[in-house]
Amino acid sequence: MGVELLNHPGPAWPERIVDVATPTVMKVVQLTPGLPLFDALVEAVKSTGYEYGAADYFGGFLEPLAYCVPGDGNEQQAVTFSEPRLRERVEIVTAASVIGVRHGGPYVHTHASWLTTDGELRAGHLFPESIVGSPAPWAVVSGMPGVHWESD
Repeated sequence: MGVELLNHPGPAWPERIVDVATPTVMKVVQLTPGLPLFDALVEAVKSTGYEYGAADYFGGFLEPLAYCVPGDGNEQQAVTFSEPRLRERVEIVTAASVIGVRHGGPYVHTHASWLTTDGELRAGHLFPESIVGSPAPWAVVSGMPGVHWESD
């Protein structure tokens, strides 16, 4: 199976990612079944005592899973996305989320890979309509003091 590369038109920004040293408070938690995934992740980060952070999680189920997949960009935007897609039940292989704020409320940005009920490996960008299933995924959560992550 080959990997398809995304075409990002236009000049590359010289500093796409800027590292800033910060301490972290880490916990291992099992997400709460029945909660919307994004609410469960916000709850998990807050359990570290901080508002902003990151989570890597694996195993367990989401039911349903709402997501999209990226596509090549065009002259107006660097990346396009598919229409929203829905799977009734999937098993998480691995996922990573950044938990911050957007427009004054909690915001979660998530990429994940999962197994379908047919055993197919899939991946995409998750949407807030995804619900934590049972058994729930386990998460390694990092709270980050002194960090304010805002998506604008």
